[in-house]
Parts: sequence; structure tokens; C-alpha cells
Amino acid sequence: MKCEGLFGEQNNDPQSALQLHNNTAIVMLTDKKIDELIKYPKNITEAIPKKGMATDKKSSFIKKRNLRLQSNDEQYFFDVFMRHNTMLIEQFSIGLRFKTDHKTVGKITLIRYNGEHGQSDWSRLMDLLSLIKENFNGRINTYTRRENLIQLIIPVYHEDGDMVDVYLENCPDKNKNIRILDCGMTLMKLSYTYDINSPSKEKILNTILAQNGVLNQDGNLYLDTSAEFVYQNIMQFVGCQQKILNMRLWQREIVKSVFFEKLEEFIEFDLKCFKPKKSVIPLKDYPVLEVDYSFEFTKKPFYLFGVNNKDKAKNSAIALLEFQKAKLPYISMIVHENIQDLSKKDQVYLTQNSDKQFPTLENFQEIGASTLERLAA
Repeated sequence: MKCEGLFGEQNNDPQSALQLHNNTAIVMLTDKKIDELIKYPKNITEAIPKKGMATDKKSSFIKKRNLRLQSNDEQYFFDVFMRHNTMLIEQFSIGLRFKTDHKTVGKITLIRYNGEHGQSDWSRLMDLLSLIKENFNGRINTYTRRENLIQLIIPVYHEDGDMVDVYLENCPDKNKNIRILDCGMTLMKLSYTYDINSPSKEKILNTILAQNGVLNQDGNLYLDTSAEFVYQNIMQFVGCQQKILNMRLWQREIVKSVFFEKLEEFIEFDLKCFKPKKSVIPLKDYPVLEVDYSFEFTKKPFYLFGVNNKDKAKNSAIALLEFQKAKLPYISMIVHENIQDLSKKDQVYLTQNSDKQFPTLENFQEIGASTLERLAA
């Protein structure tokens, strides 16, 4: 089957429906286009796991399976995700995603089927929740999941239209506190589109949890509260859930800080003998030309720049050019988060103006000290 007419007579490629506006990728897919992509003939090329459902590494409450699909004409690629919550057996999700050629956009969820999330069943309020309803001005309802577990139905939604998953139960220690929890649903929902599969992503997740006072018990997020502060803590818990589900949007900024945190930690502890100074301005008349670190253990200082994107690469190259024009005595070093993330042009520009480059932070951690000693000899 060919794709003729799928995306109009003049343009039948779904990739062309992805456009850039102000350097931001915008998806332009009509309902008709989505429907025809869903019906497009496909074959399963890979199943993970091959049989049955696997337990998620980050949460024992989540069973998962992923399928890789390819269209019969080998033009397009798709994923199917299957998720099942073992804590709430009625909670499941199955979705089909279309893989685009645009790195910024990535994959688009075409359709998703959910198990019953409780939004359509309104149970009577329990005495335990009268205070909560009062704090919410009566704008909530409850749904009894099982004994000692109640779902709050509150008018707060995720970007895909799903209501947030917030549950209440008595604290296990049998005190008067209430436990706000998600029954593993937040990480389950995140796993549809985003995997926490690296130390930096784990650090981002843990940072979000710590900032909001939320604990993680094998994938089940929870926050214990007294009745006095239940409203404030429910809203704090909901805010934490939404931050976690938006990790993919603000990961770049957090990973940026993680890169510089790791660089700073290594320099301050492992290169302390080379007398590092942070945020040095060699040309006092040009305070914008700042060096990340200066090692001043010899007469000729070493100027080090950490580079994790093209903007920092350009700024570092400009600074080095100005230092050269001013005829400053120095040796320059560039530490990349990953040099392969830069364009060939930016790589060449830095190579022409720097004395030494380390392609990754790991490489600098491995040979940085010996390189400083060698270049200073």
C-alpha cells in the first residue's frame, strides 16, 4: 500500500507536517491524517520483552511491554506501549506512537486507550474527607478504590487531558496523619513517552522530589501530612507530579546544571593542587568575557571553559579570540559535555582557537590532571 493521498495531493509525507516556528518544532497533523496513520498497515519488528510483561526497573507497581513497528512499505516507524499498574489492576494504558524524523519533536502519540481512571464514578464523601472538601470549596469528589484507599477527583489536568492521579490513605504507622500518594501512576504515565535510564535523569527526578518533600517508595510517590495542612500538601503533591511529567521539556536546563555541577565538583576536589579559581575575568574592561576556571599554579595560567551547547561554544571561542588580540599569556582548555553535539563548524572554530580540548567530561576526569602537568612542564 502506498501513501498516496494520505497527506494531500501535493504532499503525502507525514514528516512534512512538522514545521519550525521561531526555532520551535510545531506538529501540524489533522484528525484525518492521524486516523490514516493509525490505520496504515504495519508489522511488528521487535517486542520488549518478547513474551508477557516485564516489571519496570523504577517501579515494581508497573508492568510494561514495548513493541517496535514498521509500515509494510518500510517508510514509517511506530511504537506501541503497554502499561499495567499492579497496585490498581483496573489501571492500564495502551498507546500507538509515530516516530518523526525531527529530533526536537521525537515521537507523537496518535492514540491511547486507558483503563478506568475513576473520573466517571462519583462515590459519597467519607467523613474523613469533609475537611478536604471544605478547603477545596466543595470542588472535589471522591472515588473509593478499596478499603482505606480513596481517589480524589479534583479539577486539575495533565496536558493530554487526563486528570491527575491523587489518592489518600491512612498512614501505615497508625497515627492521625494522612498519606497522599499516586499508587505508582505518575512514573507509569511518564514511561509512555520518557525513560529514566541514566544517572542524570535519576538526579533530575530525585531533585524534583526533594524540592517538593515527596518520597519515592519503589515507584509509589507519597507525602504524609496532618489534617491541618492537607490542602497545601495536596496542591504541592500535584505540582510535583506535573513537574515530573514535564521532565522531557526542562531536562536540557537541568542537565546543563548537572554538567557544570560535575565539572565543579571534579575541579574543586581532584584538581585542588592546581589552585583553581572560578569565574575569572582576564580583561577587566570586558567583564562579559568570563573564564569558567583559571588554574594559576604556573606563571602562565590555564583558562578552562566548560562547553555543553553551541552558544557556550561560540562565546568561548569569542573570548579566546579577544584574549589573543590582547596578547595575554595563557593556555586554553575546553571541556565538552559531548563534542559530537556540536556542528562541524563550531568544532573547527574551537579547534582553531583553543590549545587543548577534551571531547567529554569523562575524558577530562580521566586525563585532566596529567594533561595540566604535561602542558605546564
